[in-house]
Amino acid sequence: MSRSIRTDILQPTWQNGFARYAGESAHPELWPRGEAWAPGLGPTGDVVHGVVNGANGDLTNMEPGSDWQVQDGRYVLNFDDEDPREEVRIPAASSLEVTSVTISAWVYLRAFHGSGDAEACVFEKTSSSSASNTGYALLIDGKKLIGRFVVGGNVAARDTVDPSDFTLNEWKHVACTYDKVGGDSFLYVGGAEVDTTASVGGAIDTGSDVATIGTLTSVTRFHWDGFIDDMFIYNRPLSASEIFKLYSLKRGGIFERKPIVIGKAVAAPPAGGPPKGSLALLGVGV
Repeated sequence: MSRSIRTDILQPTWQNGFARYAGESAHPELWPRGEAWAPGLGPTGDVVHGVVNGANGDLTNMEPGSDWQVQDGRYVLNFDDEDPREEVRIPAASSLEVTSVTISAWVYLRAFHGSGDAEACVFEKTSSSSASNTGYALLIDGKKLIGRFVVGGNVAARDTVDPSDFTLNEWKHVACTYDKVGGDSFLYVGGAEVDTTASVGGAIDTGSDVATIGTLTSVTRFHWDGFIDDMFIYNRPLSASEIFKLYSLKRGGIFERKPIVIGKAVAAPPAGGPPKGSLALLGVGV
């Protein structure tokens, strides 16, 4: 049966600033169930919409006129000011109060800052119940990418650290996961695992506290100098194959929409049309 398929629609239907259904994505199994901020879907002034559960982020110390920029045909958020630090600040949201987690983002870093010019931060969810004030985070310290998950106030035992220095001036997909059941945490760069840490497990220290994109709230010297796109939080640890698929989809790939069938198949016309027994498509619209 021959049918016509539309593949030109690349993003979900939007209503009041939010994606209506995960089912509209061509990749619903990878749709974030925690929250997602997707600058690539277009500039939205001084707010970045939380497109899953509505946890909007406020552009803080940023200029909407200049910090929404286009890179490779997609909008991104540009972070470049150290004092005052530019960040996206997300008020307390239940969708971010997860106990197992995946942090995933596409990032481009121009320069390190902070102590020894070796620090930066992609994302942090703070927690007043943690001695470090971090619940979970993806950051750079000593030029090393780190996935940080705080359980019972213990930070270092659950750090996953890339042994290689983070390279500048190129787009990278970065992700980290933590599973409260087994206690395993994993760190990925470019779809490949670069470190894993095993611990005794337990729920992440989290609560009704803010989250930030582009800065580490708990330590003020960490901030991002570059671009960030497709900032996703999952309420579960993604598998290595799922991380690789996210990487393979590239920036914006998760927002590719399911193909839509146009028209319907009908019996072929009589003699003079297609061969007997075949089907023809009537070009009715959707």
